[in-house]
Amino acid sequence: MNTLFRLGTIAALLTTLSACSSLPSFKTDTKEKLNAASQQISELQKQIARTQQAQAVTAAASSKSATTVKSAQCTARIEIPAKYKTEQVKIAIGGGVEKVEVIPAKFKHQNEKILIQDASEKIEIVSPPVYEDQVKKTLVRKGYQTWEKGRGPIEKTNPATGEIMRLINVPAQYRTIKTRVMVKPAVTRTIKIPAQYQEVHKHVIDQPARVVKTTTPIEYKTVPKRTLVSEAKIEQHPIFCETNQYSKSIALLQLNLKEKGYNPGSIDGYVGKQTLNAITKYQQDNELPAGYLTIDVMKRLGAL
Repeated sequence: MNTLFRLGTIAALLTTLSACSSLPSFKTDTKEKLNAASQQISELQKQIARTQQAQAVTAAASSKSATTVKSAQCTARIEIPAKYKTEQVKIAIGGGVEKVEVIPAKFKHQNEKILIQDASEKIEIVSPPVYEDQVKKTLVRKGYQTWEKGRGPIEKTNPATGEIMRLINVPAQYRTIKTRVMVKPAVTRTIKIPAQYQEVHKHVIDQPARVVKTTTPIEYKTVPKRTLVSEAKIEQHPIFCETNQYSKSIALLQLNLKEKGYNPGSIDGYVGKQTLNAITKYQQDNELPAGYLTIDVMKRLGAL
């Protein structure tokens, strides 16, 4: 009540000042200040209306449940949703490809001597050999003795025929061979013949062909990654049940839900379908156990 009185007094004062701003004697800067004050009046009037509405609901509920007594808290098995965290991670979206490039060989021109005939030696005759003809007898048949018919110094009678046989000497037979014999060998000298070369123009490799491997840089992209922090589970939680739903607490809950952007329906101090839908949406948005009006939610929303 004191709060409403103070807010009303301030609003009345600001209204009076706003009315004075229309007078010609007011300066421009004063008028600007009063315009800002008018906006504050509007906000204060809204706050007064909300406070009066909550007090009216509380008073009505108090008259209906003046004899209501807080009973034992109810509990329920509530599924705690899995919790996730979102992190920005880098993922590769391209690059990292190995490229193979063949660098061709490089050539250059140069003169080069090539061997066309190996080195050798030649023997040259300084003076020819000297020969002479020689005659040489060669034995063809050796001399021997034989018996023939006739008379001689040594005789004998052939017992078979009775003829007188004489012993004769048959001389040896020779053959005369004329040969040419070297009496003085030839005089020679060795002449060395150098190798022979020819200069040619050649196209030779200056740098051999080679293979160059390069890897393109990896391209990254930052994307959100949702990681599981804790898995879903079932827990026993204290909840508001019918016997301990105080109208004042539910009215404050509805009022605070509405201020946070959730539509609880009529601010009547009762948990209807629309209020329960608003509570469930609030629980899901804040990753809280959903499906029941828990004591934790009541405290978070300032209803307890």
